[in-house]
Amino acid sequence: MFCEPAPLPAHDVIGTLVLREQATTLLNAMRVTLPANIFIGLSAVGLMWHWLPHVSLIAWAVCLVATSLARIGYANRADRMGLTTEAPDDVLRASWVGALVSGLLWAGFLAMVFCSDSLFHPALQFVICGITAGATIQGTMHRASVWAFVIPVGAAHFIGLVSQGSLAGWILSANVALYAFMLCRASSLSERGFVAAIRVKHEATTLAAAEVQAKETATAALRQLEYVAAHDPLTGLSNRNAFKASFETILHRARDRDGEVVVMLVDLDRFKAINDTFGHAAGDTVLMEVARRLNSCLKDGDIIGRIGGDEFAILLYREELDGEERRVARDVLDALCRPISFGARLLQIGASIGYSHYPRDAQDVEDLQICADVALYAAKSEGRRAFRGFDADLRAVADSRRVLELDLVDALLEGSIEVHFQPQMAIGNHRVCGLEALVRWNHPNHGWVPPTEIVAAAAATRQTEALTGHVISASCRMARALAAVGRSDIVISCNVSPAEFGHFSLAQLMVDKLKEYGVPAASLGIEITEEAMFSDERGGEDLRALAALGVKISIDDFGVGYSSFGSLRTFEFDYIKVDRSFIHSVADSAGDRALVQAILGVARGLGAEVVAEGVESAEQVAALASLGCRFIQGHYVSAPLTPKALMQWLSAGNGAALPMVSAGQRRVEA
Repeated sequence: MFCEPAPLPAHDVIGTLVLREQATTLLNAMRVTLPANIFIGLSAVGLMWHWLPHVSLIAWAVCLVATSLARIGYANRADRMGLTTEAPDDVLRASWVGALVSGLLWAGFLAMVFCSDSLFHPALQFVICGITAGATIQGTMHRASVWAFVIPVGAAHFIGLVSQGSLAGWILSANVALYAFMLCRASSLSERGFVAAIRVKHEATTLAAAEVQAKETATAALRQLEYVAAHDPLTGLSNRNAFKASFETILHRARDRDGEVVVMLVDLDRFKAINDTFGHAAGDTVLMEVARRLNSCLKDGDIIGRIGGDEFAILLYREELDGEERRVARDVLDALCRPISFGARLLQIGASIGYSHYPRDAQDVEDLQICADVALYAAKSEGRRAFRGFDADLRAVADSRRVLELDLVDALLEGSIEVHFQPQMAIGNHRVCGLEALVRWNHPNHGWVPPTEIVAAAAATRQTEALTGHVISASCRMARALAAVGRSDIVISCNVSPAEFGHFSLAQLMVDKLKEYGVPAASLGIEITEEAMFSDERGGEDLRALAALGVKISIDDFGVGYSSFGSLRTFEFDYIKVDRSFIHSVADSAGDRALVQAILGVARGLGAEVVAEGVESAEQVAALASLGCRFIQGHYVSAPLTPKALMQWLSAGNGAALPMVSAGQRRVEA
């Protein structure tokens, strides 16, 4: 009966706040109630001094004062220790225990009064006043403390009156019982109202705080999303999109204020060799250190972006540069040529830099980037670890590239981009086993455009997916034509640039084209460079999906990339194509023969075939055959042919000497 209400669950935050406020309010009330209780008690002792034993009165007064002072002391200690916040349950429990002790003391006083002959002595009025004072002050927030005080006193009062056996005693006892009941009920209602009011207050406060917190959280999340969308996660530099947006903003500012802008492209040397030789952890260390060193070379307000795997860009804006770009380029080169520590190793890299200037070289973002890219290519051509600014000598190159970019979209729509096919032949029976699809563009003003420039123009104009789709479509049409003449065994391979991975789903594009033309996946293949093969962050998912489809995968130009033989275990593939630089002297150079033989051995160990590229003579064919190479490609077999010329070439009996056992069957037989 004297226990406080069951505590609210620990997870009920509002309930906890209510308990804290109950405890705080109760302690404050005790500081008023208890001194009054002492005063009333001492007054009662004085009035009863002539009717009750002095020893009993003194003992009772000492107990009452000691109890009240102890409760006041606890209230002060609880405040100092913060118990109303940390342990409000304990404070409330101590309160009703103290109230119970006080109630029992007052009940004892009544017992002494009833045992005397002074039933209606005014001291009883003091008892009633004491009960009323305690109930009124404490009853507004915690019923357990009120009940603990009222019930013992009321019970003693009731029993004492009833024991008199008179009508007046019974009437008074009934009034006392009713009075005690009303006090207890009033305290319950008061506590309920107090708790409800405090809960509403805290719910409103908590809701408002939650709304503020939610708004702050949403704002922080939005800022984080904006940061992630605009920054490279590894280096913290601006990413490609954010860099371009900053470029547009700075260029607009320069136009308004007659300022000068330099865009500087920084391409790391030997980064892929480090990444593939020492692993991605070393590569990440290099990139983060490069970002730090670039920042150290620039001023506040200069912008740095990571726009590719190992490509960075810098924006300088000044009212007047006065040749400062050359100093910055030299500082960047010097900074990046210093070794980078990775564990116990020192990794040596370098960089090539190309830059262009607004307003001297170009007027908009796209043209300035083209000019900087042309200058970067020139710097690389000069031996790397060099910087080159765009100048009049490079103007023709930039103008030509800009024209190609502008004309590429129309060329794709009009069908001016052609796809030729170069046969691949088995040495043992001279049978054609595959074709390589090669993109060709005969520009009306510039003549035949090199494939590398076509790919670069497509990347610059975001037409890479369209160009790749065009080549795959042409390959699917050729596969369908070959199947119609009984040569569905010929696999047609399409070249894929490393830059294509990550910008669109190559696997999905291949699936869509295969469905459109009704061609089986085994009829097509892709040729990728070592750089793309081992760039797991961009190409891994697509390569695995293509292999699962049954599309053949070849590593093109093997031997001139950056990977090690151990890296070949990263993905499953079907063919390794040995670069023509190793084939040129294979008939005369023991070193080249040893390299080709090593590649053949690795390929056999991995269950793959080798295709030798750039074969032009019978001597080269004989040397390759002696080494065990089974497949060749080059002008010795045929130059690249248009679809019509290829079909005529095959119908004339070329490349169809004897049925060829499949590579898979030969591996099983071996």
